[in-house]
Amino acid sequence: MFLLNKQTLTLLVVILCLTQCKSPSNEIMDAFKTVDSSLSKTTDYLNNTIDAIYLYIDSNRNTHLTQALYADSIYFTAKNAYYYLDSLKVVLKSKDESGENIDPATNMIIKSATGDTLLQKLSAVYKHAYSSLIDKSKKAELDSALATIGDIQVDKNWKRKYFETTPTFAAMTILSSFQNDCVNAATITLRDIKEHMTP
Repeated sequence: MFLLNKQTLTLLVVILCLTQCKSPSNEIMDAFKTVDSSLSKTTDYLNNTIDAIYLYIDSNRNTHLTQALYADSIYFTAKNAYYYLDSLKVVLKSKDESGENIDPATNMIIKSATGDTLLQKLSAVYKHAYSSLIDKSKKAELDSALATIGDIQVDKNWKRKYFETTPTFAAMTILSSFQNDCVNAATITLRDIKEHMTP
């Protein structure tokens, strides 16, 4: 299973910055496609995991209402962010089938309200993951999963850093990384909630 951590995402952004002045090479495009494919597989696995955990918690709602309400909070927030990110990837792909154009991501994320909405969705996952966590000793694991989202919440230039003159294929990989972060955080939190449901 491939989890894109903050250092890997930073490395991808650096590679992206180095290639922005010229057309991206096939090797760089292939690298991003490989990362995106790995992220998609991991996110699909984690998505199935949170669905299964949430179903278990929800089926025990009558006897564990407090835990179920915590689970509702993180599950629906993470799913909402996941589907929003997915819709952004669909729009980007529809605007640039080749994946090499640098304008779609810039126009969509930086030059419209989409970037602000994206930040709101990611920040909601961040907030609900921490507020739903019962065992605070798992905070370090959650910190790791949400490091990138935590950083962009305080970085006023995050949209430019990730999406200015970014080729579509790279922007889609970054969005996949955000999806992975959201679902990974939900997995950590939901597992914690499930563990605190006494039989």
